[in-house]
Amino acid sequence: MMVHQATQLPPHFPVTEAMAAAGLSAGDTLAAALDEGRALLADYALLDGVKNGVNAGRSKWCPAPLALFVMDPEGREQRQLRPIAIQVMQAPSAENCVWTPAHGWRWKMAKLAVQVADGVSHEAVFHLGETHLVVGVAVTAMFNNLAGNHPLRLLLEPHSEFTLSINESAKTSLIAPGGIVDRVTAPAIETTVAAVASSVTGFDFAAKLQPRALDARGLMDRSALPDLPYRDDSIEVWEVIRRFVGAYIALYYRCDADVADDYELAAWFAEIRDPSRGNMVNAGDPKTVEGLSDWVATLIFTATAQHAVVNFGQCPFMSPQTVMPGALWAPPVSASTPDTMEAWAAMLPPWDAGVLSADTVYQLSGIRENILGHYGLFEFHSREASQLARTFKSELKELDHRIAERDAQRLLTFPFLRPSLIPNSIHI
Repeated sequence: MMVHQATQLPPHFPVTEAMAAAGLSAGDTLAAALDEGRALLADYALLDGVKNGVNAGRSKWCPAPLALFVMDPEGREQRQLRPIAIQVMQAPSAENCVWTPAHGWRWKMAKLAVQVADGVSHEAVFHLGETHLVVGVAVTAMFNNLAGNHPLRLLLEPHSEFTLSINESAKTSLIAPGGIVDRVTAPAIETTVAAVASSVTGFDFAAKLQPRALDARGLMDRSALPDLPYRDDSIEVWEVIRRFVGAYIALYYRCDADVADDYELAAWFAEIRDPSRGNMVNAGDPKTVEGLSDWVATLIFTATAQHAVVNFGQCPFMSPQTVMPGALWAPPVSASTPDTMEAWAAMLPPWDAGVLSADTVYQLSGIRENILGHYGLFEFHSREASQLARTFKSELKELDHRIAERDAQRLLTFPFLRPSLIPNSIHI
């Protein structure tokens, strides 16, 4: 969720050709990678200046790194995405220098800093804020404003099952002071809560439309970036969802005026945007059939595919505490840090925090109560809508087979967007 295509590097990330050479494949250059769109930058500026947390009297540190990756040039027998350079904090200095694969244990420490930053931003922003709570706001406003037989409520209720319950649990235990997040992740809990809130209030449905969101990050360039499982699978899931939603909405809204005249719909969007209610001021207010179809499809995609991909990968990627701990337990690597395994090991979690973190992501990654596109026998009130739902389910089944075949050829399995593994709602 953080990487984006880079055609130039920011001035506060001074990576030179000599530095990049340590990580690039033979004959490649940084200038060529930037010019050809083969460079990816992950910039964790949103973590710059956050207040570090404390656990049982032990200090935690939250880095705010920049990380550069380069895809091998076209024509290579097996193209790889290579990590090239890392700066663990935003402002460069003699102590906060650029680290590369030539730097031994300090390179490992720099990579650990990136993983911590990615885990922190992943959990607070991309998981809790931009899936759980965004959907929670929309669902709450839906129950308040759409009648029980409103066609959009009939469509969306299956995609909201258990969501408000799990969100309440997250609010009162997971991200509460003294809760799991407070104990195992780097920022002070008040900083985490503020980041979560900001990700919800700033959520822009128009910008989050999946093809648009990927294109804005430069990730639709398939020649420069040929193998991105998240892009390749999510686009196909999005297309099936959008086709179903568009056909469903067309049954009830024959023209743009039907959308504009629906006072329940207007009240729903007004509550979502209301600063004293949903407070999602950028949520939008679609007045056309096309715009409404995009908006509802984005909501369903967020409640299903997007949540699945950010939730169910947690255990395989985040449970090994030498790979992706929730915090650094020693200051981030600097020019003064010894280039030793002992200095790297000091950054890893103490056993109690490590076990709690691994156990938490194991539980979060292990529960699926329903399956995308599996609706109840009498979910919809018209024969036409029920037929569309059956077609939707059939298309998802076909897509599941295609993704499974594609995944079998990957270096590292990425099954999280197979429709058979995507729940119908956020419930864990």
